[in-house]
Amino acid sequence: MKKKNYISLFLSVLLLFSFSSSAMADQKEAPQDSAPTNYSNFGSLTYQDSKKSEFIQTDSESLKEWIEKDNIEVPEGYHLTSVSTTVLYSDRVADQIRSLAPDSDTVTPMTTYWYMWIDNVRTVGERYYADSPLYSDWMDGPLPDGFTYQLKDTVNSNYSSELNFKVSDISAKVGFNASTGHEISRTFRTESVSSSKKINVKIYANYLVKNFDEWRYLRTGALEVPGTREKFNGSAWKPIGYIIHQFQYSK
Repeated sequence: MKKKNYISLFLSVLLLFSFSSSAMADQKEAPQDSAPTNYSNFGSLTYQDSKKSEFIQTDSESLKEWIEKDNIEVPEGYHLTSVSTTVLYSDRVADQIRSLAPDSDTVTPMTTYWYMWIDNVRTVGERYYADSPLYSDWMDGPLPDGFTYQLKDTVNSNYSSELNFKVSDISAKVGFNASTGHEISRTFRTESVSSSKKINVKIYANYLVKNFDEWRYLRTGALEVPGTREKFNGSAWKPIGYIIHQFQYSK
């Protein structure tokens, strides 16, 4: 669910609003946008701790590429001068890469059936849906003290499985419930905006993405049928916080 707000601000005092939304519509594929853990496309890292990372991008060519790639709106008479990005973590999830084996053999009738299992769970990194912000707000300067958001959202985790594994099986392997709403919340203040500038704040859910291998082979009783082993792919993703882009525009 995408919310877009247009806010005209003229008071030079600190403004604070509370924003919340219910679970986003389910996404059928894992989010792909963003670089690996160093977020190199966000520009220079300016601050980092266990709950927050901040970046600034001012390179003109990089900003031009950003506008073209994500179809960023540039108001008439203005040009994009910088993008400040803040990554806020509600839930820092450590890598949970496991060595997984098929379930123990059980006594079965002498019939042929597909024997299936999941293994090689691995953390891809943090990703977001660049075309699906939770909020998109336009603000006009002057705003010397910034604008404060109190964010609280319920965002769904999800999964994809080429072999249609049950969600309970996938959840057990990746270490989180892969089909439920997760609450994320943080307070965030934007940077200041001068009287000659505009700012567009876009707020996205940030996801931890894990991939895994899915295997199957034909089995008769306790015996594998030669030449029938096949490998497939699966993914699961869970919201762990927010990614916030602040697009600053000058005349």
